[in-house]
Amino acid sequence: MRVVPRKPVKVPPAVQDAIDLVTKADGEGAFLEALKAFQWKEEFQCRSDLGDFNHWIELFNLFDDWLARHAECNLHTLHFEDAEKRVFPADTCLEVLRVSQSILAKCSSKLAYGSLDYLANLLASTSMDVVFAALDTLVKLSRKSQPTARWHHGNKELSNRLFSLVHGWGNSAAGSTMFGSISSAKGELEEEAHELCFEFFREKEYNGSPRGHQVIHFPSLHKCEDSSHELCEELVGKYGVPLKLRFALLNRIRIARSLGTVEGRKQCVKLRLMAFRMLFQTNPDHNELSSLLSNEPGLVEDFLNIMYDAEDGNMRVLAVKALTSMCCDRSRQSMFVQLLNSTEQRRKFVSFLKDVFDSTSSDHSSVSELLESLLSLLTA
Repeated sequence: MRVVPRKPVKVPPAVQDAIDLVTKADGEGAFLEALKAFQWKEEFQCRSDLGDFNHWIELFNLFDDWLARHAECNLHTLHFEDAEKRVFPADTCLEVLRVSQSILAKCSSKLAYGSLDYLANLLASTSMDVVFAALDTLVKLSRKSQPTARWHHGNKELSNRLFSLVHGWGNSAAGSTMFGSISSAKGELEEEAHELCFEFFREKEYNGSPRGHQVIHFPSLHKCEDSSHELCEELVGKYGVPLKLRFALLNRIRIARSLGTVEGRKQCVKLRLMAFRMLFQTNPDHNELSSLLSNEPGLVEDFLNIMYDAEDGNMRVLAVKALTSMCCDRSRQSMFVQLLNSTEQRRKFVSFLKDVFDSTSSDHSSVSELLESLLSLLTA
């Protein structure tokens, strides 16, 4: 949705010049090159070392128009009944999101941002790089001066898709926890881990089949040659999966096939950690979240295990940030505190903090992102 300024805004010359370089680019190729050339500059700031989102409305409206043309296709809305097939310009989309992140990270008044519907759509992209970039854009959009601040976006489809992303692997196989899956780096997970099992209630008759409880079962999904979207479209057509449940089905397909490789498992865990951070941070529905957490009794311990022992430093940071967002709410903070009340967990947590502080003190470089994240967790 295009943003309409509430009052006339005087755009600084440096900002207008940067906007003109993008808006006046002629053709998709020139548009992509103009985006690649964009970098945030200090001269864009106006107060308190921040820029003003209102200065960039012309550019974000251009991005909104671009996303309206490309993020509304059936691959993202999952409305497979629309027979139109279009090639999605993933490279350009990544640059649109990168520039958006650069500006949102440095600006105040960014709650006027109006393209949440399209970011929600992009979570279903055929490109996982675009999915991660869309989540990272949401993080930049929701970030406030206080790490524990909460953001209510009011977008139902976005909330539904975030809830789908944070749900577990869907079976009880070994490695079904996040840490368990990345700990099996050199070994194969049990065959059950690669099975798709998706249950739903169909409210209407479909192709002569009665309404009622439906079960989709697909074994050894990691061996399937069809893409995740192709398989999702096939199963939607076969079982009559309603539109509101198709993203949940697509996510289950992604998970089941990702667990077949080391990199796939790592990607799956990173995606889920980022989604948890966003969900906790965006004032989710209390009843839905309570139901989710009651079905994931080992979730906090899973976060901690990743934080302690994951080889990927970025993944450890994501786990800490997910924990920090969870602790923004006092009712959820108690889950973390109760776990640390056990002698073993308290010892491991203190030892981990000591190791991080020691490694930082021996390094004269700036404070690491991991330490900054830990400090936010401790002050949540």
